[in-house]
Amino acid sequence: MVYLILLLGFISSFYIFSRAYNLRKFKLKSILKQANYITYKNFILPLDYEESEVIDFLILKKKVTLSAIFELPCFNEYSDSYKKIYIPKLIKELNEKFNLQVPKKFKLSLEKNKNKVDKRILEISLKGEIIPYKGWISYVFKL
Repeated sequence: MVYLILLLGFISSFYIFSRAYNLRKFKLKSILKQANYITYKNFILPLDYEESEVIDFLILKKKVTLSAIFELPCFNEYSDSYKKIYIPKLIKELNEKFNLQVPKKFKLSLEKNKNKVDKRILEISLKGEIIPYKGWISYVFKL
């Protein structure tokens, strides 16, 4: 019985350490979104609250309309006329941050396209891959 308990302890500790080691490799290969930051190796790109919410929304839905971004909860306190000016400017600034600060091999950018059916509707899409990171415990235990 003691050997069985020791064997189970050894197997579980081996599993945890191997997942933690793989997490280190995963962090070195991928761009991760953590709270209000985008990280890669030792690189940290700080984001404002609104920028972080827009990126989270684009991670969930790869292609969204500009009007859908207007409806995000972080923009509720803004007037409609201010949203029409601020949000396109915010998207342009995010794209400039990605172009200037994110390593070129990831090709991370925000693209603006017109809808194929209705040319008045602007669609924003996230090109590249950002992976949401929820902590090492969630990664090790696959939560």
